Amino acid sequence: MTETSFGWALAVVTGRVIERWYVDKDIPPAERDRMDGYRANCIQAPFGYKARPLNGVWATAPFLHNGSVPSLYDLLTPAAERPKSFCLGNLELDPVKVGYDPTCRRGTTRIDTAANGNRNIGHSFEDGPRRGGVIGPRLEHDDRMALVEYLKTL
Repeated sequence: MTETSFGWALAVVTGRVIERWYVDKDIPPAERDRMDGYRANCIQAPFGYKARPLNGVWATAPFLHNGSVPSLYDLLTPAAERPKSFCLGNLELDPVKVGYDPTCRRGTTRIDTAANGNRNIGHSFEDGPRRGGVIGPRLEHDDRMALVEYLKTL
């Protein structure tokens, strides 16, 4: 008897299901590569962090690993300009910024991003060198809105 990790077993099954769908739909190899994003179906990334797919990202607020950013729009701002506090618990979608409505009201929980474990300083978009949590250039409002509109399509 041999043991296979669940991750690799899932990758094999998923790969076979995808391949079968391509065959059934008569998808040519070049189109398959494009649809696969020009990368192999690997459930695990060796020696690195594998980011989750962005499919449905618009429905996964709040953002960052600790839920410290209420919307996609806020995520695309420099960390220093992100909300210092907001409330969770309202399930009403903010369709403009794409996140939950962060308004505090009865039954919601206030998140203070200055508290340990709640900081929202990483993954910032600001001008300067790409270090210390800065991952991209500063985006102006129109650029942020264009990216948010794109992310809504995923």
